[in-house]
Amino acid sequence: MAARRPAKIATKKKGGFVKLCPSCKSNDKDSPMSIVKMVRQTKPSGMYWVCGTCEAEVPTRG
Repeated sequence: MAARRPAKIATKKKGGFVKLCPSCKSNDKDSPMSIVKMVRQTKPSGMYWVCGTCEAEVPTRG
C-alpha cells in the first residue's frame, strides 16, 4: 500500500487582496478596507467592506 501524501493547506499562500475605498481612494498599508459582518435592524445586514479612515461601506456582493 502506498503512503498517503499530506493535504495542501491554503495557509501557505502569501499576500492578500487589498480593496480600494471608493470615496477616499485610500490604498495605505495602515488603513486598508476590511471585511466586516454587520447585523443591523434599520439597514440590510450582511458582509461589507468597511474603510478604516472614512467609514465607507461597500457590500461584498452585488
